[in-house]
Amino acid sequence: MRKELGFKGFSEDTFRFFWDIAFQNEQAFFETNRACYRANVYEPLLRLSEEIGPTVAEIDDRLNVKPSSTVSRI
Repeated sequence: MRKELGFKGFSEDTFRFFWDIAFQNEQAFFETNRACYRANVYEPLLRLSEEIGPTVAEIDDRLNVKPSSTVSRI
């Protein structure tokens, strides 16, 4: 039986967030869009990190693969 993956890729909203913040890189913009960031950037990156962490650790066990360390906020 194949395990269901938690990481489903990035959405259009992910790329839209990065596009928007590229032109409005200010704390006020980020605070207004924090929920969008968490839902569309941070959470998917955490899921990706959780899924690839074991494989990365097999390649090089010296790397820190803990999701809270591999994904940081902007």
